[in-house]
Amino acid sequence: MKEVSKFNGERQAGSDAIQYWLYKLDDNTEKWKEFYQEGIIGLPFDDLGDLKKFKSSLDLRDKYPDRPRYEKEAGAYWDFYRRVREGDVVVVRGKRSVILGYGFVTSEYQYEDRREDYKHIRKVNWIRKGEWEVKERRMHWSLINITTNKPFVNEIRDTLGINSNANIPVVLKQFLEQAATNDLTRADYPKEHKGLRLQVSFGKGNQAKVPWIAFTDENNTIQNGIFPIFLYYRHVKKMVLAYGISVPNASLQAWPNTQVRPTIASWFKEHLNETPDRYGNSLVKAVYDTDKPLDFPRMNVDLDSLIREYKDLPDAAILHEASSLYEIEHEDLNLRDELYNEIFLAAKQIEDIVHLLKRKKNLILQGPPGVGKTFVAKRLAHLLTSNKDKRFVETIQFHQSYSYEDFVQGYRPIGAGGFALKNGVFYNFCLRAQEDLENDYVFIIDEINRGNLGKIFGELMMLLEHDKRSEEFAIPLIYAANSAERFYIPANVYMIGTMNTADRSLAMVDFALRRRFAFVTLAPNYSERFIRALRDNALPEDFISNLVRKLAEVNQMIVTDPNLGSGFQIGHAYFTALEQPLVPAYRSIIDNEIKPLLQEYWFDNTAKLTRAIEILES
Repeated sequence: MKEVSKFNGERQAGSDAIQYWLYKLDDNTEKWKEFYQEGIIGLPFDDLGDLKKFKSSLDLRDKYPDRPRYEKEAGAYWDFYRRVREGDVVVVRGKRSVILGYGFVTSEYQYEDRREDYKHIRKVNWIRKGEWEVKERRMHWSLINITTNKPFVNEIRDTLGINSNANIPVVLKQFLEQAATNDLTRADYPKEHKGLRLQVSFGKGNQAKVPWIAFTDENNTIQNGIFPIFLYYRHVKKMVLAYGISVPNASLQAWPNTQVRPTIASWFKEHLNETPDRYGNSLVKAVYDTDKPLDFPRMNVDLDSLIREYKDLPDAAILHEASSLYEIEHEDLNLRDELYNEIFLAAKQIEDIVHLLKRKKNLILQGPPGVGKTFVAKRLAHLLTSNKDKRFVETIQFHQSYSYEDFVQGYRPIGAGGFALKNGVFYNFCLRAQEDLENDYVFIIDEINRGNLGKIFGELMMLLEHDKRSEEFAIPLIYAANSAERFYIPANVYMIGTMNTADRSLAMVDFALRRRFAFVTLAPNYSERFIRALRDNALPEDFISNLVRKLAEVNQMIVTDPNLGSGFQIGHAYFTALEQPLVPAYRSIIDNEIKPLLQEYWFDNTAKLTRAIEILES
């Protein structure tokens, strides 16, 4: 290994969330020398002009359909413009398995027309330059986000000596100063410390009663796990360093020797004769008086001690792998572009729907069968939560027998005989969200209009409104033990329902509930996106064009029928999975899915039914 050291750097408090980007330069040594000397990194394709004129990566790609390389690199260029952040780590890869250096991004995207080439640039504080061998990784794009590929990131950090430790005394000072204000932002905090994820919370929408700083490993989360945590009880001017235990879900892992450590609840009772607002089941490591000068170096030493205990615990990875409670999918591709590609809607339309959901908090996707309502609902949930972590999304389906007791709360039979009060699925979902206000949660109700909505939602009808999502509007439920026991839907809970407009057996949505939801109609989409999906399945061009023509003709028959209309059209989702062998696959869809639908539509019009089937089978 040969190396030239420019200067050493360390991430301090005030840095943004750390992301790791791998930049492919191959054997262009002259360009690497230029980048290092000028303190920049750049991308070619100068004739694209300033990327700020593009609204999305799809917009960038679709404007140049005749340039395959532009289409292939659209996601990388969009990442370079919009998703790379100041403070991120960029790692330069040469040929195959050789790393040439790394640095920290120090500027926003710039388009410098004065440059001869590589006019798309960002400034970089290069830290090290040399040649290091790492495990070979194929790169199909000029730039990829490798943050979620933990083994590869750890290999690079260990090989290049990248320091990810936060300056804890500075972090604590900054945290306490901000906790004295109404500022809830968390961007100006490091995201890692000693190999652990560093998370800060001051509340979301409303100020949290107990702000905190937590440190979690890959096997534990704030909602389900154990972790070192600083908890700031403002009203009693105490900062507690605790052996954190998740609320409300039980952890798969446990702190050892819990009997020799007081819980926060017992410490508060003994020393203050009070009850802590939250997190009373966590265990006390140390308590600091915030109304006196704090010894921040001492607090850092205490934290280091607790982190060592944390890392010495038996590995819980096997327990978590076996657990089906939370299944987290890690994606190496850019999540947003991936989801946009999966949804058969224009990028602007998707953005408008997400904005509408954020504003209204309740949304219903309605449309004919086969337009992918449930599919789209789940992708919208992932877009809103900015990840594919299934902890933040719950999906249920309403039916005629679904009740308030299933959804909210009620008495249910127990094994020993008799009845016990049980919380419903939505009640428990809201409790999880209340304990994790820094993250968004999405509750999906499939076939929402199949249930008796007034009966299912009950008094929650008022709490659903977007401007009543706080503890201020909490109300007692009908099964509450007393009037002091109150419930509210937090501001970080969003609801998406789906509704089939072709089901004649379903009643219209109650008006009182309807005004609390925004409605979006999804229509069949046989546009270029649909055609591209079939091409990706290696289907012949003549078949694709004929299929689009046939479906357009049959849907026109449906739309112009006075007894049907646009809400009864045949959706594109029936055909997106078509693949070879083509003939039996197509016949199966027509015979087993489309024909029964058309027979229901035209049960009293044999001529139209016969004609529609003839078109599809021609």
